[in-house]
Amino acid sequence: MATISENHQPHGILHGLFDLVVILKGLNGLAEIASGSVLFLLQTGTIMAWVNWLTQVELIEDPHDFLAISLHRWALGFGHDAQVFAGLYLLAHGVVKIVIASLLFMEKTWAFPLAITLFSILVAFSIYRLSQSASWPLTGFIAFDVVTIGLIAKEWRVVLGLGRA
Repeated sequence: MATISENHQPHGILHGLFDLVVILKGLNGLAEIASGSVLFLLQTGTIMAWVNWLTQVELIEDPHDFLAISLHRWALGFGHDAQVFAGLYLLAHGVVKIVIASLLFMEKTWAFPLAITLFSILVAFSIYRLSQSASWPLTGFIAFDVVTIGLIAKEWRVVLGLGRA
């Protein structure tokens, strides 16, 4: 398989940002796998019980507390289907991130278009899911993935000799 030539020494701010994003993607992938696994181990209703425990004192003191009420409403809507979806999403997203980050660090030239394609599919799926139900965390994942796609595309151009880092 093709790899970046030994003479290729990308440098510059964008390359440093690329390296940072790839490291963050790998670490985030590990965290997502752990989180998704935990969601599968929790019984339905456990999250609601935790939220009740966390918000009960605040809601007694201030029954109109925006954050406590928002968290409580979110937890009420987080039933079995949402828990299974979140677990599967986090596991799949995490595995893809770790595999892609590893391939990019191994400097496989074919990993760049693969990464762009897979992250684009995840973004498209995430946007679809976002259209079904608003979610600030999912919006954050989408934004980070879009930035990552741009950095991967820029780095790929450098690797192919079509641009500078």
